[in-house]
Amino acid sequence: MKTISSGSGWSRNEFFYDGNKISKIEYYQENVLYLTYVIEHTGNKISKIMCSVTHNDAYSSLTIQKGLDLVFGNIISKKMIDSLKNRSKDKFRKSTDIYIYKFEWDKDNVSKWIIEEVIDGVYHTKTFTYEYDDKLNPFYNSTDNLCWENMPQSKNNVIKEKCTYPDGIYDEYVYNYVYEGNFPIETMCEMGGYYWIHYYYRI
Repeated sequence: MKTISSGSGWSRNEFFYDGNKISKIEYYQENVLYLTYVIEHTGNKISKIMCSVTHNDAYSSLTIQKGLDLVFGNIISKKMIDSLKNRSKDKFRKSTDIYIYKFEWDKDNVSKWIIEEVIDGVYHTKTFTYEYDDKLNPFYNSTDNLCWENMPQSKNNVIKEKCTYPDGIYDEYVYNYVYEGNFPIETMCEMGGYYWIHYYYRI
């Protein structure tokens, strides 16, 4: 087991590794433990992340997210942090709350992403499922995704995304790409008759 610290001063992240696999992240403010993430793997892939809130006080979500970005990428870490916030007061939840993120993989692509929450003793869940093309995702293994909010860190590009809630209601997004070689230069997203277009630029 090895530990790496990120941050200094009033806040820091502690990263724990079992061999070359991350097993836990702890977030501290002024040496007080606020959040613990326990990470499980199936093979070389992250299959489950369980977050326990250990402190009820308010603090900066951006600071924690910067540490998580190094491991999970910007999109997943932002969604993890967003699900922890009490949006009405911009504070974090009670120390009795639990947040679980489960991932199912098809080779190097996330095929299913389940978010489970126990908030004030009440269970909440929603499930994202994904279909892919065979082209390369330009943001694969990067710490950011400059295009779409719910995209996982997968090797190929999502062509269909479905978010399902327990009552059976779902949102479905369809993506179409214009390619130059193996990489996309333009993406169009359609959902319920609405369209969004993103362009990729070389620097």
